[in-house]
Amino acid sequence: MLMVGTIIGFILGKIRGGKLRNLKFLHIRLWPLLILSLLMQVVLIFSDKVPLLIKYSTYVYSFSLILAVIALVVNIDKKGFWAILIGVILNLILIFIDPAKLPAFLSVLNFRIVIPKYYILSDELGIGDMFVSLGMLLFIHGEMLRSRFGQRPTTMIKFQYKGKQ
Repeated sequence: MLMVGTIIGFILGKIRGGKLRNLKFLHIRLWPLLILSLLMQVVLIFSDKVPLLIKYSTYVYSFSLILAVIALVVNIDKKGFWAILIGVILNLILIFIDPAKLPAFLSVLNFRIVIPKYYILSDELGIGDMFVSLGMLLFIHGEMLRSRFGQRPTTMIKFQYKGKQ
């Protein structure tokens, strides 16, 4: 569902006059943790033939979500990251608590929507996934519409040394 929120964010951003080039000014702290988290989840999607990954898939998925939470908390000032954080935490709660034993006030967390078969990535959508999609939509849309007057594009390496002045 991350893809759906991202695509809708791009579309809404363009419709509202946003610029794709604004995305080159992004600065996300601890971005390698987010990339590692996503890579771990992608590996799990295609790991149905590897017995070791199948056996430990819940642990790998939980660890990937914990990495994402760390990076999201550090970047909570970014528009939409609060929604992504809520979604990831809701998904973590469902992993650590058996859905059959959820207290009544938390039973809404196990709410799922069945997705038609032509959507290839998943057949179910949980409430946490909805928050993650909403957060990505808000983030991409907000970044595309942000005014970038006077800012320079982000670089991976920043030189702090100015020399003698």
